[in-house]
Amino acid sequence: MVSERWRVSRARGAAIAEVGAAITPGRSLLGQPEECALPAIAAAFEPSTDTTGHPDGFTLPRAALSVDAAAIIVHELRNTERICGTQALQAAAGLAVEHAAGAPLHDVTRIAKLVRTRLDQDGIEPRDDLLRMSERCTIRELPNGMTQLRAELAPENAAGLREQGIGR
Repeated sequence: MVSERWRVSRARGAAIAEVGAAITPGRSLLGQPEECALPAIAAAFEPSTDTTGHPDGFTLPRAALSVDAAAIIVHELRNTERICGTQALQAAAGLAVEHAAGAPLHDVTRIAKLVRTRLDQDGIEPRDDLLRMSERCTIRELPNGMTQLRAELAPENAAGLREQGIGR
């Protein structure tokens, strides 16, 4: 919807929506406001006292992060959401914003990956265990006699099927 409304690519629209979801305060079941998931990133969009000169003599307030930089940070932090608590995630977001403010995108990517790596002290094995636990497969007979197979597989299991030519 965002990509069609603003006439941007779907990837850009998805990045904008992901950042929006991370910085928008939620509501509880009773309608009471809750804190947003990543308040440090939301605060980075607030205009700072640092201004940039405009050719016509105007001064424009400048935010600490661009939407693209925030999307990179949010994406990397979402990868560690299952393995760390809310406080650790918010502290990591604050650290990432602090170091990424005003940095070029390739540096923001590097910073976000470093922060993600620091949060994920156990390495890749627990993530693989989570992937294996979430595997599922459904087999259904269709009215025309064909069999429909749907599966969500861990990478190593999917690789075995791909070697046999299944799923191409």
